[in-house]
Amino acid sequence: MSTCETIKNSGLGVREVATITRFQRVTEAAEIMSDNCVGSLVVVADYDDDTMVGIVTERDILKWLSQATPETYFQNVDKIMIRDVVSCNGKTSLDEVRKLMKNHDIRHVPIVRHGIAVGMLSARDLLGQQFSPAV
Repeated sequence: MSTCETIKNSGLGVREVATITRFQRVTEAAEIMSDNCVGSLVVVADYDDDTMVGIVTERDILKWLSQATPETYFQNVDKIMIRDVVSCNGKTSLDEVRKLMKNHDIRHVPIVRHGIAVGMLSARDLLGQQFSPAV
């Protein structure tokens, strides 16, 4: 049975974690996602504290953008981030991650160790893993 950790160690999928602080602007989040070709960012406590405090996704930014006004244009990520993050650890099976994604209608699940995101699984990663040699 494949787990998050075996996929992370295999190099299949599981990207390095792209992060943003909760104090940075939503527009900066969009720029970081675009620059890194990712659909989500782990929100960390501060520049010198990698503790995960939330996640912000493409969907969150699109929803914000559809409701944005000149006053909200400069809002920080903490105004739109998801605080109750669905995550896994290195021992979580990939089948369980698939269930989490389906049950919570999400496409990104951080791999967390001691409160710090050490990897990110996307639905695309899991799909790619299904068609790769056994890990």
